[in-house]
Amino acid sequence: MAMAIRAIATDIDATLTDEQRRISLTAVEELRKAEADGRAVILVSGNVLPLCLSLTIYLGLSGPIVAENGGVVFWRKDQRLELLNHKREPERGFEHLGARMPLKRVVTDRWRETEVVVEEKGVELSQVQTLLKEGGFDLRASSTRYGIHIMEASHSKLRGLRLACSWLGIGTDDVLAMGDSESDTEFLEGCGYSGVPANGTSGVRAIAGYVAGASFGEGAVEIMRHFGII
Repeated sequence: MAMAIRAIATDIDATLTDEQRRISLTAVEELRKAEADGRAVILVSGNVLPLCLSLTIYLGLSGPIVAENGGVVFWRKDQRLELLNHKREPERGFEHLGARMPLKRVVTDRWRETEVVVEEKGVELSQVQTLLKEGGFDLRASSTRYGIHIMEASHSKLRGLRLACSWLGIGTDDVLAMGDSESDTEFLEGCGYSGVPANGTSGVRAIAGYVAGASFGEGAVEIMRHFGII
């Protein structure tokens, strides 16, 4: 298996971190080794590009970045940047929702370019989805367990990852994907290999190629070990 895996695409929060969102240094060490062995490491996150870019620099990674759940794809190697979605309709959806229920944007939303994210505390995802549908919006809402993301229907981590892979000259069949939440479902299913730490939601555990016994960053290390990366 290991010989066939040419890249690792990994979520960050609750996949490379612990419960307090502190990065697992063990996981970072193994990802660096994977890059040293010739495998690209692609961060695939719901967070904004500035944060993801900072992480790649300080963690010593060099692969492309898929930020904002696939809406933004960037590669520091040649400063290549593409926005695959637009924020205009999500903003309209947010205004529609805000008139009907109390919502608060997450602090990083000021840097977001392709979606709108609101704090999840006290907000029911199903209610957000229902109100958007009743308002006639071609939008979807999903939870990362750190916020509710409002985005265009075509918006997905898998779509962004496919572009990143094309820049690397590989296909998603060559990729080991790691994630923990429902927002990771499509990109876990769309890769040749997939793993979920023990803290993953029941939905993603059900579709993963491998479910780790360990949680959070230690689970990511176990996944890489299972697939022969380390």
